[in-house]
Amino acid sequence: MRLGLWGKTGGGARAGETSWAACARECCEEIGITPSVDNATLVGTFKRNRKFFDVWLIEQDVNLDDIVIQRDEVQCVQWATPQQITDMEKSGMIMPSSCEGYEMLIRYLRRMYPDKF
Repeated sequence: MRLGLWGKTGGGARAGETSWAACARECCEEIGITPSVDNATLVGTFKRNRKFFDVWLIEQDVNLDDIVIQRDEVQCVQWATPQQITDMEKSGMIMPSSCEGYEMLIRYLRRMYPDKF
């Protein structure tokens, strides 16, 4: 993990674990929030080297004060718009390993909500 860069929650699935179960577990472990599958959409999948990565969008009201971060993986959290994320990426503030997932998510948001993003 490179310090001082922004990234997203995530991690590998355990043997026998579904993509959604891994997503929910990682959210709970890293930021103390249990996401609801009812509010989740699988945005897409991409492959890097010999691994597949699923990108989930979870639309759920979360108060930043309710977040409990796992200190060895997360330094801090913030809300950011797709444009802010794009600007952060261009400025080198996003972990390179997170960029592809963010770009997939932003394309999805702009396609689904063209008037909003």
